Amino acid sequence: MFSWQPIERLPEEYKSNKRMFAVIGIGIQVGSVKHYTTDPYCVWCEGDGFVRWPHDFMPTHFFEIPTTKIEVDAIVRIKENISVPEMDKQCLPLYVRNMALRILKVCDSQEGEYPRWTVAMDTHGTNWHIPIDWLEIMT
Repeated sequence: MFSWQPIERLPEEYKSNKRMFAVIGIGIQVGSVKHYTTDPYCVWCEGDGFVRWPHDFMPTHFFEIPTTKIEVDAIVRIKENISVPEMDKQCLPLYVRNMALRILKVCDSQEGEYPRWTVAMDTHGTNWHIPIDWLEIMT
């Protein structure tokens, strides 16, 4: 699996080349909640911030996303050019677009519009059936 590292250890290469990585906030005080942990988000650096990080506070940890081909255990995301109507047609909620997904299975289909499918698990543990052509490796 992966190991969360303190955000202070983020390598310089991530700060300058828009390479994607995952971040999370662990043990943050939010309102009356003293030890809030955020969902993980896939981000890249821009200026002094993190693109796609939705919170007012900074993330506390990161992990590097390995590069590989789309196969079991690959970490992927849905390509940005996949439209909302296409996602609706496949019963995929819009929030899945910004999530890191782990490939559980790659399978072939004899029918339908998409001949190759994946079963991908999101960060909440929900499995989704997604056409392989819609996915890209997170780098």
